[in-house]
Amino acid sequence: MSDRPRPGLVPFFTLMTLLHGAAVLSRFDQFQAALPPVVHAALLCGQLPLILLEAYFIDRLLVAESGPKLPVWMRIPAGPIRSALALALTYLGLFTLQTWEISLGGVDPTPPAIWPLAQRLAWFSGFALIVTFPAYLAATTTLLPVLRVLLRPLRALPAALAVLVAIGLGGGAGLLALALVDVREGAMFAALVDIKAAVTAEPLGALLITFAGPAIGGVFGLVRDALGRRRGRSADAE
Repeated sequence: MSDRPRPGLVPFFTLMTLLHGAAVLSRFDQFQAALPPVVHAALLCGQLPLILLEAYFIDRLLVAESGPKLPVWMRIPAGPIRSALALALTYLGLFTLQTWEISLGGVDPTPPAIWPLAQRLAWFSGFALIVTFPAYLAATTTLLPVLRVLLRPLRALPAALAVLVAIGLGGGAGLLALALVDVREGAMFAALVDIKAAVTAEPLGALLITFAGPAIGGVFGLVRDALGRRRGRSADAE
């Protein structure tokens, strides 16, 4: 495979990178405090359908490629595919560290409140950047190969239906998991009490926000993939 994904899918993975990047920025404490809990709930639950959507299109790329069958992490093109996957797990990593107040070697992703805004944003950005590399490795060496196996049955479906199934499975699993976790005081997931309460109070809003990004991304990905394949067939015919 070339160093870049098929041109038709570059805009799709660029959009996914921007969506995950916005989720990462939402973990900066000032943005975090400004956003209502229902938005945080949707951002959290919306990561899984986005990741499944990306895994589906990556699988289509890898299945269509020719050449030696190298490990998955070596076959992923450089650019927006890698950045989308890395930022997806970076967000989940930051969410976990902040929610459970975990520090890495005494270093916390949330900077001291007394620092100036620019210094605090630089601290957060630097921490997020450090997390991005191990997040990328985890995504490409472990998560993506597992997801490709799980999503293999979707190869037999029309692309539009496969995208719908991936989004539905991801979003449904995320919202169901949040609904089932125990957030009572002293429980392992007690830190999620505000997020779960927001979903319970505004289920329709949480549902719409959760599926908005994946739905837009899914339609855009289908259009770009179809255009890329059409151009590829035209080039082969010439």
